[in-house]
Amino acid sequence: MIGQSMAQVAMRLSEPERAVSDSMVTVGQAVRREVAAMGDGMERAIARAGELETLVANEVSALERAYSDNEVRIRALLQDIAHQRDNLVGQAEQVRSAISGVQIDLRHDIALISDATSSTRDAIASHPASMRSRRASPARSRNAATTSRAHSAMPAIT
Repeated sequence: MIGQSMAQVAMRLSEPERAVSDSMVTVGQAVRREVAAMGDGMERAIARAGELETLVANEVSALERAYSDNEVRIRALLQDIAHQRDNLVGQAEQVRSAISGVQIDLRHDIALISDATSSTRDAIASHPASMRSRRASPARSRNAATTSRAHSAMPAIT
């Protein structure tokens, strides 16, 4: 057995090319297996990258559609707000003109009442005897009654 071992060692040492070629074949096969595994891994990575690219493209497309839809909605909202603002401005102008008209009417009414009050006071001041005397003629009594009703119907202005 020892002799056989020594013979094998001697043959390997005498023919190193064959031992090396067997080792080279083994190393070559290992390299080919690794290259094939790397190629398979690269193909899977490329396929996955393609799938991810498709997913990303779909998401980008969905985002663009959502952005476009939101842009349309925002433009519609802005137009609606502008329309409402115009309506409010118009209504404010109507309210302003109505208030102005009421103020003018009130000033006019106050001036009329003031004039009527002044003329009534002047009339009373110029005819004190006729207003104080209750025994006046029937025509004067009717005038005095009409004047007193007019005074009671008018609001007091100070």
